[in-house]
Amino acid sequence: MAARIGSKLVSVILAVGCFAASSGCHSYRAIAPDAASPGTTVRAHLTPPGVARLTVTLGDARSTVEGQVVEAAGRELHLLSRHESTNRFENGLGSAYLQYLQQRIIIGRDEIQGIEERVLDRRKTAAVTTVLVGALTGLFVHFMWGDSKGGILDETGDEVIF
Repeated sequence: MAARIGSKLVSVILAVGCFAASSGCHSYRAIAPDAASPGTTVRAHLTPPGVARLTVTLGDARSTVEGQVVEAAGRELHLLSRHESTNRFENGLGSAYLQYLQQRIIIGRDEIQGIEERVLDRRKTAAVTTVLVGALTGLFVHFMWGDSKGGILDETGDEVIF
């Protein structure tokens, strides 16, 4: 029994660790505009003329555009960007939802003030993983070996059995 409980605890800890490591905590660090390579996720800070030109494409004025670099050759940066549509759609049941668009955006190098690359912050990810694993371990131990029997008490303090 104890070995089975221990293996379940290890499985839960590994699952939480894998989830936290895969989702991770990210941060951005500045890079040279010509250092962006295909496959990396970047945040481009635009010049005022760049904002004005991309307002037509994006539907609103944005000073930054985030996306995955598709092509970075020559005088242009091609990003695959995902952003909210300015349209709201009704589903017929009284609620609305937003539509997300993913599109290739071409930004001239002269329209970029600065560019930042998205990187995994290992310290933050390790801290979040440690806290999550500790909390789940504490809950697991409390419910398996603590005072909790998992029952519901009635107004007299007796456990209600269903």
